[in-house]
Amino acid sequence: MKVSNAIIYSLIAAGSSFLSYGQEVTGNAAIGYNSLYEFRGVDLGSNMVEASASLATTYEGFGFTASAWYATVNDNPINTTPNELDLTFGITKSLGPINLSGGYIYYSFFNATQLNTQELYLGASSEIIAGITLGATAYYDIDLYNGWYFDANLSKTFKPCSCVGIVTAVGVDFAEDTLLQAKANGKALDGYQGFYAMISVPWALRKDVTLTPYVRYVNADSKLATDSVNRHTTGQEHVIGGLKLSLAF
Repeated sequence: MKVSNAIIYSLIAAGSSFLSYGQEVTGNAAIGYNSLYEFRGVDLGSNMVEASASLATTYEGFGFTASAWYATVNDNPINTTPNELDLTFGITKSLGPINLSGGYIYYSFFNATQLNTQELYLGASSEIIAGITLGATAYYDIDLYNGWYFDANLSKTFKPCSCVGIVTAVGVDFAEDTLLQAKANGKALDGYQGFYAMISVPWALRKDVTLTPYVRYVNADSKLATDSVNRHTTGQEHVIGGLKLSLAF
């Protein structure tokens, strides 16, 4: 069952209430450009422009976040989802060396409302050795596609100087019973989905302004329909580049 607009507005109000109870509210706004919109191995169009805003606070040892992310592409393969708005509400908690996260995501497509859907997620991460962090997140679609999506990754950040960082990450993805991850015949593709590697270089232009270029490589499983219009069965490699400018407040 799809969530009605009234419920969505209620969730936004609830998120705002949580934020208002925190000791301090911080925010972030960003704009960016990406050569390709790749989502879980699937090509959703090139020349993606994005904009986002988020608020965060803490209360009784928990972190609370509310964010909105908008994206548009110039040449979506099937010309149905060129504009997307995602609303996310999240909770975080640290238990010793382990950082836990969970939350809700609502995916809204302006030109294809029949594709709107919702997910719940739960994740954990911890430093394992020499600044290397192991993380894992499970997503469950509770609306249109049903089923699970899993991501496991390793990341490490280097600081060559005080204003520049180098963030590296590699990861592997799996799925179970979700129709979003489909073979060329439209049936769900369970199991291994692909792997990725990414490097980004956040550069603090000033205390509250950061410019972040990145490069991401994705290798999708050969059975995954990696193009939403042609449904290629041989898998696809994606090399994606982008740039984001963010402002903290």
